[in-house]
Amino acid sequence: MTRILIVGAGHAGGRVAQHLADGGFEGEILLVGEEAHAPYERPPLSKAFLLGQQSIEDFSLPDCVVIGKGRFERRRGRVTAVDPAGRTVRLDDGGAIGWDRLVIATGADARRPAIPGAVLPHVHVLRSINDAERLRAAIETADSIAIVGGGVIGLEVASSARELGVRVTVIEQTDRVMARILPPGVSGWLAERHRAAGVDLRLEVGVAAIGADALLLTNDERVPADVVLLASGAMPATAALGGLIAKGSDGVATDAFCRVAGCEHIYAVGDVALTDSPIYGRAIRQETWRNAENQAQAVAAILLGGADPYVELPWMWTDQLGHNIQVVGICDGDREIIRSDSRAGGTCIFHLAGDRIAGAVMIDAGRERRQIERLIRDRVCVTQDQLTGAPLKSIL
Repeated sequence: MTRILIVGAGHAGGRVAQHLADGGFEGEILLVGEEAHAPYERPPLSKAFLLGQQSIEDFSLPDCVVIGKGRFERRRGRVTAVDPAGRTVRLDDGGAIGWDRLVIATGADARRPAIPGAVLPHVHVLRSINDAERLRAAIETADSIAIVGGGVIGLEVASSARELGVRVTVIEQTDRVMARILPPGVSGWLAERHRAAGVDLRLEVGVAAIGADALLLTNDERVPADVVLLASGAMPATAALGGLIAKGSDGVATDAFCRVAGCEHIYAVGDVALTDSPIYGRAIRQETWRNAENQAQAVAAILLGGADPYVELPWMWTDQLGHNIQVVGICDGDREIIRSDSRAGGTCIFHLAGDRIAGAVMIDAGRERRQIERLIRDRVCVTQDQLTGAPLKSIL
């Protein structure tokens, strides 16, 4: 009987198991992960869960749907080594598991900067439900929080903390917030929204040390804080993967069918996967909810005999300070066109490569997303007049 082993019981790994079972896979499905919880989605951790508006049951995957379909088992444990030739993995308890097909869904780990004091008990990261529970409990009794990092997680927690009435300082060593995702103009707009909401935003400065009640910055200023969150991004969780990681690679490199290079029986999905994109002609690693959902579905279909490559546009969203910001595609074009909707109040910022859209940012304009995605996927030639004046569906 064929056994599919899924290493990593997070969002992507759980969805692979679910789609295999729903698709009628008749072999064994073994899902191995470190967390005690059933697989769950992570976006609510920095927003609704932190605010006490949702519990983990609200965003857990339907584990019960998988159990009882075929031969499914979810086992708690940490994989310490992978042997592609022997088709086995080693676990932290010394045991070994054999497999016929292996799906790597190990996700990503929170970065922990090498800052003196970073291991003090009031210093947190946010990646798992356990992290979120500890952070929520700390914020409930805190007057102030210092957030090291002005990326998505840092700013979402800043927004949630301000909603809870906590004083917030965000420390970002670059010259703008969410610089990896947003173009400069949108970064500046978002920074002003945070400052207007009472966030003390410090740019172009780092943290030299963390003390019991304050942070020492690299410009010698002190920032008092009851709680500290290290929100310095994430790195693919590849510690146990050894030779599967190509030198200099950001994650596990795969082809467009999510197969690991040189290992036809091994696949990678989710945050850890660096996957060839037929749309952009290069490999992309996406740390997004949609990628975990759709790449898991694509890999399950391939394992069930499908022949379609994984073709997905990058898309992410963030909710901050009452605004919804969505980014589709990659905003690295050579010119920018802004489309404002005075009636609905939303704004789209298009980034063009030549006469085609490479990516777009939507501020309170998510209703435009599907049309923009079609324009990018279909490589439709557009003009400034069309993007600023015509209904987008009329361009298609």
